[in-house]
Amino acid sequence: MRDGEKLYEELLIGDNVTGTPHPMIMKANEECLGFAQLRPLLQRIEACCESYDCDTLRALLLELVSGYQPQHEIRDPLHRPARVH
Repeated sequence: MRDGEKLYEELLIGDNVTGTPHPMIMKANEECLGFAQLRPLLQRIEACCESYDCDTLRALLLELVSGYQPQHEIRDPLHRPARVH
């Protein structure tokens, strides 16, 4: 399996699941942000992408995306880890 490939598809994520009138259809009640809250976060992500700041981007994803669990360190050939002084 290559980096980024999924072993299986998750059709329903989360624990807050309710039923619907149809017994085979479930409904997920997920957290979501309004656009006013989301816009500045997207701008921070875009700035990281434009400046190739992979370390800050990864930190943002860990902070903002519930359940994000990276499988390994950054493997982008252009990535240069931040230096610790």
